[in-house]
Amino acid sequence: MFSSPFPDVEIPDVSLYEYLFGGLEEVDLERIALVDGVSGAEMSYRSLVAQIDAVAGAVAAQGLGVHGVAAILCPNVPAFAVVFHGLLRAGATVTTVNSLYTADEIALQLADAGAEWLFTVSALLPAAREAAARAGIPAERLVVLDGAPDIPRCRICSAPARRLRKSPSIPPPTWPLCRTPPALPAGPRA
Repeated sequence: MFSSPFPDVEIPDVSLYEYLFGGLEEVDLERIALVDGVSGAEMSYRSLVAQIDAVAGAVAAQGLGVHGVAAILCPNVPAFAVVFHGLLRAGATVTTVNSLYTADEIALQLADAGAEWLFTVSALLPAAREAAARAGIPAERLVVLDGAPDIPRCRICSAPARRLRKSPSIPPPTWPLCRTPPALPAGPRA
């Protein structure tokens, strides 16, 4: 057993949402929280928190919450942060999937994590659709954040939302739990 020479880290007994956003003052809400690196679009903390709450309410209304598992296959864009924190706020377990994974690798991670939902973007939809089918995720639980020709734009976000006054009671730990797939063999892939 190894021991750190540093004092133990104290983990607060609150949800990640409450830890990150619970202490925001009115003046903080107007500050910039996220910037899209490609477009330069900025999102304030007020907008970020509102969008997180909207996602949390929408997925909770669809039955995704405590004991539910969702996967996010999305590049590093503001929508990733919104969906990630919205899912956690609803009480779901989130597994984040590497955007460079093949459909086979995505399917392995979805199955290993027990994912019931998959959130993605249109650029990654072909691999996401194939992987979701292999992992047994129904098409109605494949959410495309930026829309696709045959899938309405983020239909989960347009569903009637359940208002969440506080984060659901989640058994410890309340911090995100991410699972990764088993190690894949090294070398060229077919």
